Amino acid sequence: MSDEYFIMLAEPRWAGPTAFRVAGSETRMNRGKRVREDLGLFEFELRVDEQASDPLAFPPLDLHDPAGGQPLFSRRLIEALREIGVSNIDYYPARVIYEPTGAELDYEVANVIGMVSGLDLDKSNVQVDDAGFVERVRRMVFDESQFEGQDLVRLREKKNLIVISRRVKERIEEKALTGIMIIRDEEWQPGMI
Repeated sequence: MSDEYFIMLAEPRWAGPTAFRVAGSETRMNRGKRVREDLGLFEFELRVDEQASDPLAFPPLDLHDPAGGQPLFSRRLIEALREIGVSNIDYYPARVIYEPTGAELDYEVANVIGMVSGLDLDKSNVQVDDAGFVERVRRMVFDESQFEGQDLVRLREKKNLIVISRRVKERIEEKALTGIMIIRDEEWQPGMI
């Protein structure tokens, strides 16, 4: 169990809003590496489920992670991370429309630079192939020493996951940022993205 490093997940409410990419590059931002080509402008719509009786009861969140590996960070989340010196994220311009009102919102697509092999393979429940590649994770336990000096990185064994330091966790909580679930390594379960 890790006391210093945590997993940061998007946590939308039942009716959303959910981010849908409507235009722009399909480049995935979950490889932990810089993107070299010009990606142009991303365009997303934040849609609320039509079963919601009051769509405005489901306002935009600070983190949206649409399918396709292009996480959207709000200006509030970007500034909160910059204020504590997190600088290993490349940001790309995005036009984001909140569908219930048509309002254009201030978000950017975030590409976390850096990927760490951070699982304790002896304590985690993983399936490893003959080449040593982790194919499946059933239960994870971090090897905290692998994250030392890192505040926010992707986990190599499960590249869709972002691992954050206690410092980042506390900043997110202090700023009351929305749409973010922070869990310990042992709380993670297969199926959580």
